[in-house]
Amino acid sequence: MSLSVYLVYLALLILIPLLAQGKVKRAYNKYSQIRNTAGMTGAEVARKILQDNGIYDVQVEETKGTLSDHYDPKAKAVRLSSDNYHKHPLLVLRLLHMRLVMRYKMQKNIRS
Repeated sequence: MSLSVYLVYLALLILIPLLAQGKVKRAYNKYSQIRNTAGMTGAEVARKILQDNGIYDVQVEETKGTLSDHYDPKAKAVRLSSDNYHKHPLLVLRLLHMRLVMRYKMQKNIRS
């Protein structure tokens, strides 16, 4: 193969992830502006979801960054970015519910 073909592949390998990342950030910024009607913060939502699903041994903690929300199975902690921890976006409700319950149950099943 010629050098130009490799350069095209390299450009695609760089461009496609950048476009995907930009799309995710735009969607996040758009939907994070919509407040949930319950008026709950992300931390309150996370605790409620955990309790509603019988999960009492997982802590909810604040972490730095944007789009850095995650569940740490080793520490048994849900870590929310500062914005999602303190604010009331509707997006937090949807994402937390999917992530928390699925991840926790998967980890529990793996250990069983």
